[in-house]
Amino acid sequence: RVVLHVVFSTKNRAPFLRDPELRTRQHAYMAGVLQNMGCEPILINGVEDHVHILSNFSRTVTIAGLVEAAFQSALSRWFAVLLWFLLLGPVGALLYRLAALVDDHQTGVPLSPMHAAAVARLRAVLEWPVAQLMVLSLGLVANMDAVFHAWRDWYREGARHWWWLDSGFLGPVARAGVDRELADDEYYDPEDGSEPPPMLELQDSMSLLWRMLLLWLTVLALFVLAGVVN
Repeated sequence: RVVLHVVFSTKNRAPFLRDPELRTRQHAYMAGVLQNMGCEPILINGVEDHVHILSNFSRTVTIAGLVEAAFQSALSRWFAVLLWFLLLGPVGALLYRLAALVDDHQTGVPLSPMHAAAVARLRAVLEWPVAQLMVLSLGLVANMDAVFHAWRDWYREGARHWWWLDSGFLGPVARAGVDRELADDEYYDPEDGSEPPPMLELQDSMSLLWRMLLLWLTVLALFVLAGVVN
């Protein structure tokens, strides 16, 4: 078996992870991403400015797949909950989490095919606007031109309409954002024809997700200050 020890640090080693509860939620999120990809985590721990991950690495997983999984997991664990809490309060957040858990078969409740299809449809309806807003926020924190072209090309190549309830564009958009980060990374030169270090791609994807989350929380704080959200 292949066992990886991966270390992620915050931007410029800033102590953003002082809160123990925040670190606990972050570790649970990372464990969920790894489990969804078939990479069983052995130990995840960290301090205020970095995180250590010790995990089995599936032989069938690609780094591009890990990047996409990280964004999909962030959608369901962070951004969708945050948006529906903002719009509908605790009821909205609870409705989404229940739909996601039932659709992922994590509740142990058997469903008929008709009910399972209805839950999947509800989840798609709830996730589609979140995914579109994630594209916008990724463009703001990464590179709007690269992100927009990846989003547009996904729709064009599949002859899809933008209003279809399909969030599959998030994967190609995430890869475009990470590729742009790699091009700007001081530790990697894409012009020499070499492949980027695998963990550098994953580290850049996590960095983008944290910056997107910070942007969302900033907007939420502005809404609270403006009195839009009670």
